Amino acid sequence: MKGSLLVPGLVLGFVAAATNASANIVISNLNGNDGFQTQGLNVTRKKGMAFLVDSSSVYRIQSATLRLEVVDETMTPILTLHEDSGSDKPAAVIGTFTNPSSYSLGIANYTFEGSFLVQPSTKYWIQLSGVGASNQRDFDWKGSFPAQTPSGDWSHAGSRFTDDGGQSWANSVILNTYEIKATAVPEPATMAALGLGVLAVVRRRKGA
Repeated sequence: MKGSLLVPGLVLGFVAAATNASANIVISNLNGNDGFQTQGLNVTRKKGMAFLVDSSSVYRIQSATLRLEVVDETMTPILTLHEDSGSDKPAAVIGTFTNPSSYSLGIANYTFEGSFLVQPSTKYWIQLSGVGASNQRDFDWKGSFPAQTPSGDWSHAGSRFTDDGGQSWANSVILNTYEIKATAVPEPATMAALGLGVLAVVRRRKGA
């Protein structure tokens, strides 16, 4: 009876450890050079940066760090993850990142937390907007000039801007500064094999 309780616990613990591994940087151009910025982002003025997930695995995005210049500490940025429309612009919202707990005037890196599954060889967008009047400027998403292209296991796939709430999008020469961390998610077959490996170890120990 003790053995039947012990084995599942070990397997579940092993699976949990595998799926909760530390996130790695998959794409980044931090800290940039603060040469350009997208100003006055709000409910109608939005900026999107696209990336292509590599072909190796399903991933779980755990955070996105953006370099922002804060003009008003009461600002409320909104960072969302989107599918690609197929016509080079953000489409359906996958989820909204959790905002940092506080901000300070000036330029700094801010980490937005999340937990979103993304598929291999697939294009996605992070989109930054904010709340407030259409002419309000509470924060800038810093960019680089000369441009510094985000790089890593994932690839940069586009930079777009809208000032009408997303009705129309235009190409942007500004490559905003950000970094995404994610964890590879093992396939079910791989997890099953790992579980069987743990069972084999337990059986060997019992037989010893």
